[in-house]
Amino acid sequence: MNHAMQLQLIEEIQAVFPPELLAGMWLSSVDDRSIDELHARSLTVFSPVYLPIFERHGDLYCVDLVPGQAWHDSAWVQLPHDEADPIIVASRLARLPAGLLTPPHWFPDRVDEVWPLVEQLAEAVSGTTPPVPLARHDFGGEPPVAISLLRAKYDPEDGAAQTGWVLSDRSAPDGDDEILARVEAVLTRMPEDHYVQAVVAIVRGALGRDDAAPLARQALGHEYAWGWSHVGDYNMRRAAAASVLEQLRGIAAPAIDDADPFSICRTISFANAQGAAALDTIAERLRAHGDERGALDQLRNAALLAGVHGQLTAKRCQALAEQTHRVAPGDPAALLAEHATAIIHLGA
Repeated sequence: MNHAMQLQLIEEIQAVFPPELLAGMWLSSVDDRSIDELHARSLTVFSPVYLPIFERHGDLYCVDLVPGQAWHDSAWVQLPHDEADPIIVASRLARLPAGLLTPPHWFPDRVDEVWPLVEQLAEAVSGTTPPVPLARHDFGGEPPVAISLLRAKYDPEDGAAQTGWVLSDRSAPDGDDEILARVEAVLTRMPEDHYVQAVVAIVRGALGRDDAAPLARQALGHEYAWGWSHVGDYNMRRAAAASVLEQLRGIAAPAIDDADPFSICRTISFANAQGAAALDTIAERLRAHGDERGALDQLRNAALLAGVHGQLTAKRCQALAEQTHRVAPGDPAALLAEHATAIIHLGA
């Protein structure tokens, strides 16, 4: 990404935040002196789709740049310094104030220190998305169930949180039929959300339902830019993004025929480094079918898998940049991948 353009976008985003809030939450702003080093360091584990905005104790808080999507409508993720899986903070800027207060991003016993400043941020970013009014007493709950509840209540567009809450909710009977009905109800409300599709397919698959495979194949066509960070049954226990992809692959196999661009994944696992190469092949096949956006989603998944296994390269970053330009010429996401191509060696 052109250095000046990158810094301009970062500064535009940072300008939304009260300086007192950044100081109170120990968030250091990424700037021209730190951007290359911080971005390169993230590339040893994470794919080149996250624009670093703030740093705290080695963790990065970033905007997930999605081609064709404005940054204020894009998700915020944390890139932990000691893990290989991004953690969602908020599905968009308007949901960020509550996300910043939700563990692991802040501490329940220190909410009072920053509460007025977070309320100030909430007022500034409400925009056209009606926020859920922040309630101070909500943010003193104990993890892990309370985290799923907070995320589901304050971020209604986060499909992972919505399914996370219904799987961890112990206020209703826990029989298989009841739990399946709960996740199916979320799918009815959010039929296009790929995390909801994934979770419902995994639950159906765990219960041996015949309709699991077609839904898993549908879900497999999406990008998974962060993990399903909740506690639940049916193989959904804080599943990393790579784990979600691998579970979907196994469930979807019966619904994939030889003509399907995803046919290669019937026999090649996403649980190891070969998975990234398989996704590259799938992306090529999707391009041959004229599905440029689908190809881009799979290249972004491939970059995620490559990062998990420490095999992200400048060549892969460049391929991602080129495909992003095909979908959205000149988009900040394409320029960010280009920037990764130029500085990835600094993280070695």
